[in-house]
Amino acid sequence: MSEYRVAVAYAKSVWTLAEEKKKLAQVYEDMQYARDVFEASRELKLAIKSPILSPVKKTEILKSI
Repeated sequence: MSEYRVAVAYAKSVWTLAEEKKKLAQVYEDMQYARDVFEASRELKLAIKSPILSPVKKTEILKSI
């Protein structure tokens, strides 16, 4: 499955769950914040794309933000 198809499936799932929980505004704000953080940090983008870092380490990095 292509990255695009995975992203679309994920986005639809997030949207559906946010809609069910009546949290669309909060999810939208969170996604905007995530976008802004990634756009502002080249190092973060490289770390998340890195094949060297484990998924656990990447999760730790994202949680620390």
